[in-house]
Amino acid sequence: MFNRITQHLGVPSDAPTSEQAREAAAELSARAQEGYSQAREGLESFLATTREQIVRHPARSLAAAMAMGVLIGWFIKRR
Repeated sequence: MFNRITQHLGVPSDAPTSEQAREAAAELSARAQEGYSQAREGLESFLATTREQIVRHPARSLAAAMAMGVLIGWFIKRR
């Protein structure tokens, strides 16, 4: 019956079915979750490394933060 309805409506016979659409959505969701997990792991690793460097080299970290503050202030002032 579904085939007759789709033929009557002019839907091509090779058009995706709702089951195929569900499968594609599930696959897309799984890929998105995997990408999110990888991004989160990368960010956590970056933050851990940054914290470690700050603890090991506090004076260098303070100097870098001050330099960034001066640069940002200089760029804002130029506007």
